[in-house]
Amino acid sequence: MRGPTWRAAAVAVACAGLLVVAVAGWDRQSRDARELLEHGTRVSATVVTAPDPRKGNATIEVTYPAGDTRRAAMIKLSTRQR
Repeated sequence: MRGPTWRAAAVAVACAGLLVVAVAGWDRQSRDARELLEHGTRVSATVVTAPDPRKGNATIEVTYPAGDTRRAAMIKLSTRQR
């Protein structure tokens, strides 16, 4: 094989490797979220802010009780629906 063929093969292998890593990461994140929903502790939260950005991900900021303290979290929304 000549140089350009080797380079094309190397690029294809690198792209395939990146795809495998991306799918594995997505699967782990999805599995962790499922496990948290099944075994986590449910609490009531209060929405503090809900900005409506023109660009980027929509987020909400919430506060929630954790024992004797209150904690805050910024949550990325997967939808812009109210």
